[in-house]
Amino acid sequence: MRMGNTELFCAHLLGLYLIFSHPHTEGCGDFGSLPPKPNIHNFSDNQSLVVSWPRNKGASENDVYEIQISRTKSHTIIYNSNVSISTGDSGWSTFTWISDLPLECVDHSVRIRSLCHQTAPGPWSNWVTNHVDINVRCITFRKDSYPLLDIGDGVKAILVTNLTIPTIHIKRLFFSCIDSTGKSSLVQNFVSFPPQKPRNLNCISSDMKSITCMWDPGRKRDQSDTNNQTHTLFFENTGQAKIHCQPPSCTFPAVPQQQEYNIRLEVKDQLGEETATYSFNISDRVVTLDLWRRIKYRPSGIRDVTLLWKPPAFGTASSVKIQSYAVQWSQEGQTVTELKDSGQSQADIPIGPSRCNFTVQAVLSIGSFISAHIIVPPKDDAEIPPVKKRLSTTADGFHLWWDEQTLVTCGHTVEWCILGSKATCKLQWRKVPEGNNTFLPAGYFKPGQKYSFNIYGCTDYGDKLLETQTGYIQERNSVHPPRTIVPIKRTYASVTLEWHFDEEDPAQPAFITGYLIAVQEVKTHAHLGHAAISFNVSVDDPRQKSVTIEGLQQDQEYVCSVSALTTVGPGFPASITIRTKVNYFSHLAKILTPILLLLGCTVLLWPKRKMVKNGLREIFTYPAGMNIKTPEFESFLFETGQKLLSQRQEECISCDVEVLTVKPLRHESSNLRDPENTNTTCSPAPQSSLAPSCVPILTGYRPQSAVPLCQTPAHQQLVCIANKSYLSPITEFSEIRSSFEISDHLHGSCAERYGYISDS
Repeated sequence: MRMGNTELFCAHLLGLYLIFSHPHTEGCGDFGSLPPKPNIHNFSDNQSLVVSWPRNKGASENDVYEIQISRTKSHTIIYNSNVSISTGDSGWSTFTWISDLPLECVDHSVRIRSLCHQTAPGPWSNWVTNHVDINVRCITFRKDSYPLLDIGDGVKAILVTNLTIPTIHIKRLFFSCIDSTGKSSLVQNFVSFPPQKPRNLNCISSDMKSITCMWDPGRKRDQSDTNNQTHTLFFENTGQAKIHCQPPSCTFPAVPQQQEYNIRLEVKDQLGEETATYSFNISDRVVTLDLWRRIKYRPSGIRDVTLLWKPPAFGTASSVKIQSYAVQWSQEGQTVTELKDSGQSQADIPIGPSRCNFTVQAVLSIGSFISAHIIVPPKDDAEIPPVKKRLSTTADGFHLWWDEQTLVTCGHTVEWCILGSKATCKLQWRKVPEGNNTFLPAGYFKPGQKYSFNIYGCTDYGDKLLETQTGYIQERNSVHPPRTIVPIKRTYASVTLEWHFDEEDPAQPAFITGYLIAVQEVKTHAHLGHAAISFNVSVDDPRQKSVTIEGLQQDQEYVCSVSALTTVGPGFPASITIRTKVNYFSHLAKILTPILLLLGCTVLLWPKRKMVKNGLREIFTYPAGMNIKTPEFESFLFETGQKLLSQRQEECISCDVEVLTVKPLRHESSNLRDPENTNTTCSPAPQSSLAPSCVPILTGYRPQSAVPLCQTPAHQQLVCIANKSYLSPITEFSEIRSSFEISDHLHGSCAERYGYISDS
């Protein structure tokens, strides 16, 4: 208890100290004096309330008062503001407030308090009310009476639906009120709207020194609208004071070394307030015009420059528009300016061979502009050609790399275009502020189309072409066929093919890596017995347009096809049929060889022709005592020839095999059969005898497809194999028969093979 009393005493002591130590600042009223008591005067003609109050003792001309106005008995605050009003000689301050509702319809109350140096507010005065002693009995709108709605606290209202906004310049509506005394009052009500939330708030900077924030304010307001709106920009993290803006933009200075900005835009009027927030990095909001150029050279030295630009991105803020473009260029001391419409994005300008400076300015609707600058260097006929590279194909996009050069001081630009397209190429470009690489996603490109990328380095004298890289996002093998050259160079063992093909044609759907030549032999009646020969020959150099195919047959037709090779396979082929020449030298050699041998022998033996003649006479002279007649000699030759013909080997046309199961005897053995038994059939033998006999070959010319007739008992099984050839009836033969012995307890097989030996 003692500790609690001590703390309470200290608290009271501190409070007394603060009260008596409060400084009496000059210009403020006596501290602790009563608040001013306001008076209210009602002027119903212009629906205004006039509030007046006397100045406190010691108050200065710079004192500030806070005034609040409320409606109804519950004192709903409808107005709150700080005012500084001169009192004049009368010692009274006066403030006039205009109501947006008829003062006769509802009670209005006012209270006031003083603010010493705008920091130390005094106590509030009591509410002073302008009472309405009469009740509203009827409200008429556009000559129609509507049921009254009791809002409370003496407030009456009517509900009117499907109202349209007036199209007149001053948007207002008139209605009349009739009170309980029968008095009618004509009232005008101005049409207004509550504030809308700012949309598409966006900020940009063109020089890193000032920042312009833009937004879409929404519904357009009439100048006659008395519900004035205020737009205030607050800075949450920079310590800058708030600024009042004029929609739809606001410009403020950038804070040095400040990168991140958090701002809040507040829109406020008598019907409410709305806010929008936005955070950004000023380095990402610097969006000059994206300016580029394309140059074409004339033989006369004139250069046609096409300036291309992309409009700055303002988001979707519809209130910020580009009104026009100003294109300016200067060359050799002369400056020319040309205006372009806001919908244009390029300008064609012919210039001379010397250096030319270009500037394009986008004039904005908010009064500012955004500019971009580019330099076209002088024409240099001795300029080193750019490095050419081929890009590897990737599915996700193009990964571009290039060598860094010391002369590049302000970044790089990559431009590309579809090669081989019938339509005019739409040039695309991308700025690379830093580094020596960039990635272009596959969504920008189409498969099977060749793209060329020119890489420029930005220097103090303009942009210089450094490298040219070509590639496909995806290669395809739908390459058109080469065009063969006729007539074809050919010999009896080789042909030489030649063709035309543009491997650098930009319309090709893939890189050409070489050529494939397919050779197919054409079958003829003379070569039906063997398979057709086919083989391929490849050419690895796409610039080589000829090939010699060797090792071919003479007087033979071949189909040769030529197709271009790609990394994804060969393209469409071009085919041609070629016949090799006849090798007349081989035929001539076959003819001349015996002739030359005969001539050589004749020449060598000619000196000894008598001796040779006598020797031949002795050889071809019949022996002594033999009397051979000519017909007998011819018969002898004929019979000899027939015997020789019978020994000629012929192909087996058919072969019959008949398989039966037989249980052979143990003592069965091979025996030699008499070939003269030609009319017997295959019959079973007794169990004690040999295996069944089979029909041998019949005399005379018989086809070997004749099947031997076999008969075996049910308890015997037989295997017969017959393979017979064509034989002449004039020849005598012997028969060989073979059999195999198998054990009694096994069911085996017996094979008989017949061969024939000539008796002659």
